[in-house]
Amino acid sequence: MENIESRIEDIAIGLSVSAEKIKLVYDNVKSKGIIQGDDLRQLTEIGIPMVRELAALYGKTTTEIQLMVQNGEIDFKHFGAVFLYLTNEGGMFYELKKKQSQTWGYQYKEALKQIIMKAYNAGWVDSENKGLDDYSAEKYYKENFEKI
Repeated sequence: MENIESRIEDIAIGLSVSAEKIKLVYDNVKSKGIIQGDDLRQLTEIGIPMVRELAALYGKTTTEIQLMVQNGEIDFKHFGAVFLYLTNEGGMFYELKKKQSQTWGYQYKEALKQIIMKAYNAGWVDSENKGLDDYSAEKYYKENFEKI
C-alpha cells in the first residue's frame, strides 16, 4: 500500500495517539495476513472505528464482524481497505497532517524549535535546552529577528 506511513500519521494526529502504536498493529495484521481479536481490541482502544467500517465494507452488523474476526475470516486486504477509506478524500482522517501543519499553533511551535536550535548552535543553551524556555526563545527571536 502506497504511503501507509503518511496515512498512519494522519490517523494518529486525528486521534492524538502515537503513530507507532497504530503502525505496530498494522504491521502485526500484515504479517499474520488476518485481523485477530487482540488487534481489533487495540484499534478500538486507540479510537479507530475498525468494527464499524468493516461492517460497512462487508454489509454486516458489528456482531457479525466480531464473529468473522474470531473465525479468522477478515484478511489483511480488507483491513487495509479500511485504512485507505479512512484516509482517502472524504475519510475522517484525510490529510490531517497537512491540515495541522497549516495551523498557527503548529507553525509557532516549529518556529520556536528553530529558535532553540539557533540558540543551541550559538552556544546559548546546552543540549537539554536549559536556559532557554519558550518565553526566552520568543524574546530572543524578537530581539534578534534580523540576524536570524
